[in-house]
Amino acid sequence: MKKTIGLLILVLVILLVVSGCGIANNTASDSDSKPKQEASKETQKEEPNAGETVAKQGPGVKSDTGTYVGQIDGNSIEIKISGVPDGLSNKAFRLSDEVKAKFDSLKLKTGDQVFFNYSINKDNQNVMVELGKINN
Repeated sequence: MKKTIGLLILVLVILLVVSGCGIANNTASDSDSKPKQEASKETQKEEPNAGETVAKQGPGVKSDTGTYVGQIDGNSIEIKISGVPDGLSNKAFRLSDEVKAKFDSLKLKTGDQVFFNYSINKDNQNVMVELGKINN
């Protein structure tokens, strides 16, 4: 009888601990998800859509350098990012209207070193807002 009561108490303690952990995790994840949702709404307001003309500098605009790989299509190019391991270095970028308008005048060739500014749009695409050739 004492063994049964002891086992029952042990099972109850384990259930309380397990259920208490589950509640704490759910509460934490609920409160964590709200700021993320609000933050994503804020960044969406500042992010350009592909093809939009945006400021060259400002919130949400990132700068980098790399090696021009080539043009994917009339709207996109590929760049090998400087300082990134080979397997992760090639990235595709959509061209904003402003960059598209002057792209041909840059006369980029595969292997040319470039600097650029880009932003990530609501569709999680890298949108290039400025592009220039680094003279060697």
